[in-house]
Amino acid sequence: MALQEIGRIALRAEGEWWVAHHARLDTMDGATELGRIRLNLVQQDRLLKEQFIAFIREAFSVACREALGMTPEYPKPPMPAPEHERGS
Repeated sequence: MALQEIGRIALRAEGEWWVAHHARLDTMDGATELGRIRLNLVQQDRLLKEQFIAFIREAFSVACREALGMTPEYPKPPMPAPEHERGS
């Protein structure tokens, strides 16, 4: 079966927090928050940042298995946010 994109995990700085959302491919409108961590923690510790990303991916995988009966794959590496979604 061919892979089908069901959205993306978007990580955004929001004030003092780094917030993970599940969002549609083309917009953050209607995005669902998956988790958050203090921004200064992931800015200061690369390993903690990578572990948070891995945790969010696994949590999303569990939600997909429960809701859809399938586990998502992550065939693409993390990519920067589209320009129109970046903070100033």
